[in-house]
Amino acid sequence: MKVSFGLMALCLATTTLAGQAFAADLPQPVDAPIITQLSPASTWAGFYAGVFYGGAATTFHTKQGSSKSNTEYGQTGGGLIGYNFQSGRFVYGPEADIGLHVVRGTNGGGDDLAASDVDSMYSARLRARLGYDMGSIMPFIAGGVAMNETYQHDPNAEYGDVQRLWGWTAGAGVDWKLNAPVLGSVVLRGEYVYEGYPEETFRYGGQSFKTREDTHIVRAAVIWRPGEKTETPTETNTGNVDWAGAYGGLLGGGSWAKTHTKGNGGSTSFDADGGLGGIYLGYNYMFGNWLLGAEGDISLADLTGSGDIPGGGDDHYRGNVDADLRLRAGYAVGRFLPFVAGGVNFARSEQKDEDTGSEKGRVPTDSWTVGGGLDYKLTDHVSVRGEYRYASTLKSVRLPVDDCNCRQDQDSHTVRFGAAYHFQ
Repeated sequence: MKVSFGLMALCLATTTLAGQAFAADLPQPVDAPIITQLSPASTWAGFYAGVFYGGAATTFHTKQGSSKSNTEYGQTGGGLIGYNFQSGRFVYGPEADIGLHVVRGTNGGGDDLAASDVDSMYSARLRARLGYDMGSIMPFIAGGVAMNETYQHDPNAEYGDVQRLWGWTAGAGVDWKLNAPVLGSVVLRGEYVYEGYPEETFRYGGQSFKTREDTHIVRAAVIWRPGEKTETPTETNTGNVDWAGAYGGLLGGGSWAKTHTKGNGGSTSFDADGGLGGIYLGYNYMFGNWLLGAEGDISLADLTGSGDIPGGGDDHYRGNVDADLRLRAGYAVGRFLPFVAGGVNFARSEQKDEDTGSEKGRVPTDSWTVGGGLDYKLTDHVSVRGEYRYASTLKSVRLPVDDCNCRQDQDSHTVRFGAAYHFQ
């Protein structure tokens, strides 16, 4: 929601007395001063959503009988969503984001400390922000809670453990708003983010490690911000609502997957299901009633299941990350937009043999995906959605659990619901 203030002027005029005969005897009229009230333009208030990418450095402090630290460098990227309130020049509000990491390396160990590999897989943050409106520039500080999943394992990646960590985060940055070609009303951001996580115990292969983490992130973001608020949908001359422009929102739903494992002369299958929720962002182009667009989403998931693997024991499965990049095509009918979508899906899972303790904490599954759904615009700026998505593995992935020379593929069915804000 964009709130703009102009100058408000009240001009007090004098009254001219009639009659030229008395004009010389009366004082000349004097104009009253113009009274003005200045207010800062509240151009930062409202909903926003965007994408970010940057570099990360994580120091893993690990100890057994002795301790040793190792710092690993990598990259991070994901989506963010938030809402700004504005009082005078002060801007404040909540912001949430999900970022996938590629930050991993080896702690070589030492006396009374076994060597281990560490892998920071993703983080999610919920922060409060406070900024100061300087026109098109807004410096800000931010702080809140952070959640991370880290995978620690032996150098051969046969035994390991995944732990969910809860910690705190703080940082600062600068937002710069502008109207960019093609993108429209956007904010460019640069910021520093710190994450601190307390000591956690990782147990695998008959050993126990205590590890804590400190992460430093420098990242850039492209963020879409609101246009002028309209209470009812603006219809075109065909009677259809205009869907063109950028949008972002929250989604949630459920997924059902069947995992197929082949190897050691046999094959098995098992089911997994559970919920997921996250952020989605997209951009639409309109050609009459037809819509073409691109959309991305990122979700945290909790899909669980178990079953036998060939030549092994009981494989426990937990899917924890789900993300899409898709193209959409639709046809506007009044306030409704039925659509089809297709693209690629990126998922990650943790799998463990409950009999032997052999565990693989990062199992990627890349799939092609197709589906369809229905969007409905409540107002010019707010829409709701229901959709179905099917995904199937592009290429089977190796599963190094136990001594199984196995490969896995997967088919999944997902039903999701969402609510989005349209920025133009």
